[in-house]
Amino acid sequence: MRLILRHAGWLLWLWPLLATSQDLPKHYQKLPVNDKRSFSGFPDNWSLIERAAIHPQKENAMSTQPGNNLLLGKAGKRLTPAFTGKNLRLYLEFQLTPKASGYLHLPGGARILLTDHPDLTPSENTSGYIVRVPSQNAVKAPGLWQTLELDYESILPAHPGTGKVNHLLLNGISIQQSVFVPLKDTSASVSFEITAGSMLFRTIGYQVFEDRKPAQLANLTYKLYSDAWNSRQTNRLEQSGTAPGLTQEVTMGKKEYNLVLEGDLLLEEDGLYTFTTLYNGPYCQLSIDGTVVNDSGESTSQDAHTGTITLAKGSHKLRLWYSKFPWMAAALGVLVEKPGIRAYPLHTLSSLPQPTPKPFIMVHPEQKAEMVRSFVQYGTEKHKRTHCLSVGGPAGWHYTADLNRGALLQVWKGEFANTTDMWYERGEPQLLHPVGLVVPISGKSSLANLPAPATAWPDSANIRYLGYRLDAQGFPALRYNLGGITVSDALVATSGGLVRTLTPEGTVAANWFVLAAAAANITLVENGLYNINDQFYVRFPGTAKPRIRTVGQQKELILPLTSSVTYTLFW
Repeated sequence: MRLILRHAGWLLWLWPLLATSQDLPKHYQKLPVNDKRSFSGFPDNWSLIERAAIHPQKENAMSTQPGNNLLLGKAGKRLTPAFTGKNLRLYLEFQLTPKASGYLHLPGGARILLTDHPDLTPSENTSGYIVRVPSQNAVKAPGLWQTLELDYESILPAHPGTGKVNHLLLNGISIQQSVFVPLKDTSASVSFEITAGSMLFRTIGYQVFEDRKPAQLANLTYKLYSDAWNSRQTNRLEQSGTAPGLTQEVTMGKKEYNLVLEGDLLLEEDGLYTFTTLYNGPYCQLSIDGTVVNDSGESTSQDAHTGTITLAKGSHKLRLWYSKFPWMAAALGVLVEKPGIRAYPLHTLSSLPQPTPKPFIMVHPEQKAEMVRSFVQYGTEKHKRTHCLSVGGPAGWHYTADLNRGALLQVWKGEFANTTDMWYERGEPQLLHPVGLVVPISGKSSLANLPAPATAWPDSANIRYLGYRLDAQGFPALRYNLGGITVSDALVATSGGLVRTLTPEGTVAANWFVLAAAAANITLVENGLYNINDQFYVRFPGTAKPRIRTVGQQKELILPLTSSVTYTLFW
């Protein structure tokens, strides 16, 4: 440890999923991909279509329907959006065909590789490569929608002739940060180039930044209270005065206090403003004109807390209430931003000292699988799942099982596990965090007795965990007892995904079933291959007899457990 085309009908399978683009993250301006006027010229290798079906493993099998809903690009000339800007953010939603590749060209001539390269070991052939190899391969399988978010600057007064990728996220995974790139063509702007296969785009968002600071502070005063740090009260005023700026240093190094800063927030323009607070302490509240914009609890200055408010040009009253832990160094900062304006500090720089780096403790499987017991925060559930086992495979495919429920919680590929919250200092959260590209599974018990076809799948079954048996590569076969039967559940990481095999010990009645997936949308791609909510694929061998059933608002992919059941998950 280190710290698939059998029937012509498949061509229609994906079309219902492609009709609607997702909502853009805040501050992005949408570029209509279904309008040719959004681009400076429209080469013949680019076209507008209504829908498309892409098989995850077969080249040249894409089928399209005429229309103007999606943007389709094939190998050939570049497509240049009509917007311009040297410092910007981009947001893309795109799909790849098998073995497709291309580039996102940036202002100044640098380019980012986008490709269907499945090797999980990052290299110069990995999506996100730009001068430097990305931290991991976060690309999804062909036919699944993917996202890219980029923060880029090509005007750096301190570094002429150089651009900088501040941040690049692929499918929500940070793969590049603070990468300096040489500028080869100062006249170049954003463009898309396909070099092999095809790419689909359904959403393009952009934000161009200007070098302005429309928000400033004036007439700041402070009040220092000696109330206990956890009282959330300001009754015991100790001192007050004029503040030289937004800073906690007016407290002169006191160990415990509540500090209230008040002053005028002067705005040069109307708009939607976002305020971010960073602090060491149990509590911080930011209010503007009596409206609470940000109210957050226990935090370190490495945690960011944001809130937004629409404000008119002019003067507004700002109030900031900060409480300090007695045992932790003081730190307080406020950043402001708005559409077209990068976040910049309203605090004095010395008020927010550079924090001591928090270690990153990671488990990395090498020769054999690694197993980690931990708590897991699953989805939006309020309570942690407490009896979880996460298994990492050397091939780069991993999973978490809930041993209390006999449930598969999540699967992911790439790097294995961040265990910092388990092993650093007190390890109080006791949480394991996946490091790679995560796909949530239903979280329900994988086994159930269904007396009737319409019987609802139970959220949790009466399952008793019996332990596990290890194979030669260190992968566990988890054993469960429920309803008088015993089942072995083995997931093994291979180069093509996670292979799951559930094997009953002895004879099992016909009304026992396996839940392979539960989601709003489950679609048959071809015999034995299913798309699950456009998040992952499930493949069954030819002898399997799965079926899709609808219960309420959800679809379930189930199959009988009369004998051993095997299927593969990949994404």
